[in-house]
Amino acid sequence: MAIKQNQLSETDALISFVLGIISTLLVKLGVLDRYYRPRIVIGEDLPVGISLNNDDGVPVTFIAHRIVVRNDGRTAAKDCKAYIRISPTSIQRTAWVLPDNNRSYTVTLNVRDLEYVDLYAVTQDRRIRVIPLEYGYSKRTISSCSPVPQNVDRVILRISSSNSRPTEKEITLLTIG
Repeated sequence: MAIKQNQLSETDALISFVLGIISTLLVKLGVLDRYYRPRIVIGEDLPVGISLNNDDGVPVTFIAHRIVVRNDGRTAAKDCKAYIRISPTSIQRTAWVLPDNNRSYTVTLNVRDLEYVDLYAVTQDRRIRVIPLEYGYSKRTISSCSPVPQNVDRVILRISSSNSRPTEKEITLLTIG
């Protein structure tokens, strides 16, 4: 009987050792990290009407194109930033749509949560296209935004996070008409 107990404890020790090695490998290889990491998804375009003042203080009606960004992962995506690549040498931050002027230039996307990015705005007659800077349209003036070059009809929206891989999506802009 003493021999069987000794063999059983050696078998238990061997099983524990093997399970320990397997779990260490899973952690080292990042399998668990990949399973639990946030997954940022760039969704559809939601146009909304806004008004921005020109240099003379006259309101001009724009159609702002807001892009849905959501987290389909299993943990919160922390410190998310939004960038627009206009060309290989022209990249700028753009604005998250947040409810007040106490804005942060980063957001945390909780699990199954969504936020909106103000990508660009175009006048109804399609003569002017602008990209809001990090603080968004809070100044409510055309001059507080970056103009979109006339030859640009596509941009890349990139969302990065401190704890997940960046996500990119090419977006076609309404052309100047």
